[in-house]
Amino acid sequence: YAIDAKACKFHECAKCVEVCPTKAIELDQKPEQVTLNVGSIIVATGFREYDPSVIKEYHYGEYPDVITHLELARMLDAFGPTGGVPVKPSNMKPAKRIVFVQCVGSRDRRWNPYCSSICCMISLKHATMVKEAFPDVDVTICYIDIRTTGREHEYYYERAREMGIKFVKGRPSEIIHDPATNTLVVEVEDELLRRLLELEADLVVLATAMVPSEDTKELAQILGLELDQDGFFKEYNAKLRPTETKRRGIFICGGAVFPKDAPTTSLHAHSAAVKAAKFLMNGKIVKDLKVAFVNQDYCGNCQFCPVTCPYGAITLEPKGDGHFAAKVSELICEGCGVCVGTCPVGAIELRHLKPSQITVQIKALLSVNGTSKPLVLALSCSECGHAAVDSSGMAMMSYPANVRVLRVPCTGVIQVQHILEAFKAGAQGVMVIGCKPDGCHYEVGSQKAKQKVELAKALLGAYGIEPERLEMFNLVFIEGDKFAEAAKTMTERVERLGLLQLA
Repeated sequence: YAIDAKACKFHECAKCVEVCPTKAIELDQKPEQVTLNVGSIIVATGFREYDPSVIKEYHYGEYPDVITHLELARMLDAFGPTGGVPVKPSNMKPAKRIVFVQCVGSRDRRWNPYCSSICCMISLKHATMVKEAFPDVDVTICYIDIRTTGREHEYYYERAREMGIKFVKGRPSEIIHDPATNTLVVEVEDELLRRLLELEADLVVLATAMVPSEDTKELAQILGLELDQDGFFKEYNAKLRPTETKRRGIFICGGAVFPKDAPTTSLHAHSAAVKAAKFLMNGKIVKDLKVAFVNQDYCGNCQFCPVTCPYGAITLEPKGDGHFAAKVSELICEGCGVCVGTCPVGAIELRHLKPSQITVQIKALLSVNGTSKPLVLALSCSECGHAAVDSSGMAMMSYPANVRVLRVPCTGVIQVQHILEAFKAGAQGVMVIGCKPDGCHYEVGSQKAKQKVELAKALLGAYGIEPERLEMFNLVFIEGDKFAEAAKTMTERVERLGLLQLA
């Protein structure tokens, strides 16, 4: 909690100090900046209500009897300003007709395209609270879809209907104020009845969108974290690592990631706390030696790598002769190799996995066939791609023995030269197996690999080689069946195309 300096009378009143059982309130406390040296950070900045005043048809801020859920919650508090009675702010008389309007500022491409996920349950909670305490109050909820996705949440919806709360499927087009009666009229088309309704109301409650808290963008820049398309903090992987970020030691949870209800937020916070504790208990950061390094003599200051790096591990530093060269922070670098595959002059390499070493592995895998079928090389990323290969084996799925799998950190590390060398070494087909583009563990790796695959296809066509011999497959870690099917399909394809003869 914080003191609202605009409303508080401080020592003229000081009743809060008297009643606080833990003596936690200090009215003389001044704002100060504190510098802390920490080993881990948990970002739990939450979210805030969207300001509905920008939606002119609902007249929030113009009509005093149009309020938000936060304002209604204050009314329904027994210790609040109205003693738990929902009233009309315009005259402070008890409201007899209340209309809830869902998805205000959300699921609307004019404002926020996403569903805020918890608004339906908040409306159901407040509507049932009103109906329980004041059975004579007429309560109506205007909705697009009622989304009760949590455990036992559907029972709230069923109970609300049993209590006599009315539901109208439709988004209101406008809220009109009748000055003669000081009544609000909500115009809405009922999509089920297919007719226009005019709902008279004493109080209209807007279920506004939940948006990122203030200064989220500034905090993200300070911490070096990414934001998603909706402005919330972006997790490392929504399914596999939902509280981690691409900054080692910085974790996120709760509404900072996306709007959540209290139980889900609590679970998310516990997970982040355990992750942070585990990180601190190690006492040191263990790094893989396979990180990128730059040969600054070759670096041409093209600035491709700093833009490409998903972790912000590459910066440009002066060389002393008026030129700049890339430099890699080994602490931040995760060794994905996307920068290696991007560098046009080969100035960046991964320690212990140089491009030449990948070429040697390709040649070794293709040196012996041992089957009657044409050789196919599968270059798989170490995350979803290779996990899919593993899952096919664990599920006892069979795929042709002529398919040779080479694991690389990320498909983004693959260069066009590697693909051409594979064909030169005897491969009749090449498969590149990476993550889904929107779920790549290294963000842009699959996207970069796809671009290089398309370039390699163009070169193969120019050399008179069928581009169909090269294909990229984007899989998730559980799709072992799709890998096995892709391997069979690729084998059948190269058999149909015939033996490739290179001079």
